[in-house]
Amino acid sequence: MIKAKDTEARIEKRTFTLKVIKPLKNSSTTSSKDLKRGTSAIIRGNADGGSGGYEYAFFCRRAGSSQWTLLRDYKPSSNIVYTSSQAGAFKILVLVRDSEGTVAEKYISINYLP
Repeated sequence: MIKAKDTEARIEKRTFTLKVIKPLKNSSTTSSKDLKRGTSAIIRGNADGGSGGYEYAFFCRRAGSSQWTLLRDYKPSSNIVYTSSQAGAFKILVLVRDSEGTVAEKYISINYLP
């Protein structure tokens, strides 16, 4: 409760409710970081904090490239399966968005062996 007094000594009282929200944290993981080419990795989106109502988007790029490829746009489902037919190092970007539109990112490295 907040009390305020004006210049004529009148007191006003107001009550406020504050909701404290922890910062949005993205702690997404993969089932494996080193795989044989053609083998699937499960990318698990995971979030904590924020306002809840999480949605996940997934992107991929080959190491050394600046071009990201959308694997899946925002949806409430938090997991995808990723398979590469090419050997090499890849980066997976997992974006999590809460119901207020706040976004947190996590980069995951996966190495596909020949």
